[in-house]
Amino acid sequence: MLTLGKSFFLLFIAEFLFYVSGYVIHMGAGRILGVEDYGRYSLIITFTILIANLIGAGLPIAMSKYISSFRSEKKYDCIALVKKKIALWQGIFMIFLGGVFFLLAPVFARMLGDESLTFFFRLASGIIPLYGADLYYFYYYSGLKRFDIQAWLKCVRALLRVTVILALAFWFHLEGIIAGYLLVPFLVFFMAWFIDVRYMKKFTPKKEGSTKDTPFSFSKTISLASHAIVFLVLFEILVSFDMYILKYILDDDTLIGQYSASLTLARIPTFLFYALTILLLPTLSEMSTMKNIKQSKEMIAIVLKSMLIITIPFVVILSAYAESILTLLFGISFVGAKEFVPLFCLSMGLLTILYVLGFAFIGAGKASIPVFLVSSALVVNSILSFVFIEKFGVLGALWVKLFISLGIVCGVLIAVWKVFGVLISLKESFFSLLLGGIFYGVALFFGDSLWMLCTVGLILCIVYVGILFSLGIISSKDTKIFELQT
Repeated sequence: MLTLGKSFFLLFIAEFLFYVSGYVIHMGAGRILGVEDYGRYSLIITFTILIANLIGAGLPIAMSKYISSFRSEKKYDCIALVKKKIALWQGIFMIFLGGVFFLLAPVFARMLGDESLTFFFRLASGIIPLYGADLYYFYYYSGLKRFDIQAWLKCVRALLRVTVILALAFWFHLEGIIAGYLLVPFLVFFMAWFIDVRYMKKFTPKKEGSTKDTPFSFSKTISLASHAIVFLVLFEILVSFDMYILKYILDDDTLIGQYSASLTLARIPTFLFYALTILLLPTLSEMSTMKNIKQSKEMIAIVLKSMLIITIPFVVILSAYAESILTLLFGISFVGAKEFVPLFCLSMGLLTILYVLGFAFIGAGKASIPVFLVSSALVVNSILSFVFIEKFGVLGALWVKLFISLGIVCGVLIAVWKVFGVLISLKESFFSLLLGGIFYGVALFFGDSLWMLCTVGLILCIVYVGILFSLGIISSKDTKIFELQT
């Protein structure tokens, strides 16, 4: 069996490759399709996958929590029952959702002012049930804590995304690229199903009677799934809603494009920490079932510490070398976004704490906490954004986002203390932030270029880790929790 540490490493590598494959697809699609069709592709695929991933993840997340709980008690018939029922409910729900999307395709096209998009939205509607099937098996293996299988499937999906989608785009252009997004999740689902049928035989039910007293019901599952969906949807709205307010008030497409590019850059730590959410949900669910309070506290304490220590150098590097990174990823025309990146990176670094620990609360059976935090923040953010954008433009939006992010982190830390009994270390926070500030100044002194990013940036990261080791903030004890078997 894998340890938690090895599992996290595998998931991190898989997520990194998946994230890189997304950039490769966008770069390839832009060159193959041209500007006009690339714009259509971005609108159709981004909107469709957002709905599929956010709304379609609710039931699978609930399944993952139930399965991890039953796994710790070796209730394999209960696992099989949960798996069977969620498969039915997920299938019905996602087919229904895809059907509604298909029927609303003309409405979406008219809203965007281009009725020719109706055909493409209808074609893309098939993505929703296929992504739902893909998500089903992704969280099924998460519940079983088979993170090795998850990582392998994610790597295969990254490879298929680049080869299949770009090949179909080359031969059939926009229709082909949408067909690729249909074919890839189907192929991954087929592989996941084959592994399940071939190697997961002990999770096949033997007798139905043993599942009568299981604490699993439709109402409880829907409640948990709805909390997960609301949290994911509201988090995405919180991250990007001010961009639409900027569009409404300022109506400057160039500014919006730069704002969007800086947001994409600032979200890199969030995407990389996604591997941690996959690990936390089933692990804390299992620990809660076994009432292992000590290990739960250790896990949360290490997660908080790790996020603090890792996020700070990410924010420093992305902020200090914003011009070079923006030019590399988006082109010279996006250099104007560099002034937005530091504030954006600070905000997203803080919001990442909510995103990751939101899954920890869901795993511990406290799903209402992240929902309350993100919904409250969204209301305040929306009101303040309208006021400050009117007066201060983009910088007003960014300062509001930073203010809201600080408030959210305070709320998260209070909730962590009440639920898990864990307090963040003032010593660790002070020295990590102090070093981050000093190294940001050093990086600015040497200037912004790719060469400086690869040399000075790397040296600063090594020195940062070395100083934290010498101060005893990082030690071998921090890895002890990750030596636990999955």
